[in-house]
Amino acid sequence: MFGAGYRARVSIAEITDLSLDHSGLGVGRKLNGYSLGSVLRGMFHCRDVGECHVFVDRDTPPFLIVPSEKTVVMVNAESPAETRQLYRDLKSRLEDGHQDAGSPVSPEKSAEP
Repeated sequence: MFGAGYRARVSIAEITDLSLDHSGLGVGRKLNGYSLGSVLRGMFHCRDVGECHVFVDRDTPPFLIVPSEKTVVMVNAESPAETRQLYRDLKSRLEDGHQDAGSPVSPEKSAEP
């Protein structure tokens, strides 16, 4: 998952849970990255989990929360429907026993606000 030079690679095998959330993780202070209006990219302190990789437009919930063995990633797509479809696709892969377990999860996210 990436945007404007900021990345987070998570393989399917590393994902420990998956959820859709309409409020996010309590994104707070930026640690490394940028925030431009409602668009957030990079590493942020999230009230609910500590440090997390964030690639979202806060004005376009829901947010896909992807905890893994190494980090937590919060991402959304251009539209709520696309985010829900990404959730269904990832959930299906997880339920299929981590098929293609070494494949990274890296949906492209536009850096444009």
